[in-house]
Amino acid sequence: MNGLSKYYIKKIIGCFADEFTATETSRKLKVNRNTVNKYYRIIREAIADYQEMLFNGQAKNGNDTVFCLY
Repeated sequence: MNGLSKYYIKKIIGCFADEFTATETSRKLKVNRNTVNKYYRIIREAIADYQEMLFNGQAKNGNDTVFCLY
């Protein structure tokens, strides 16, 4: 699989959690902004999927499901 290393993916997740914009993250990590936007979209989709599972009662607690982005 071509793409970013786990190191950079973890850094992007950290920047997302710290509420950096994609542009700020791109500049900080020296990664293409479109690549950062791609991972931000994946993170948002994972959050939305998890919230939907919680709403539908499919997850019993926050420790039942693990999302892997890499």
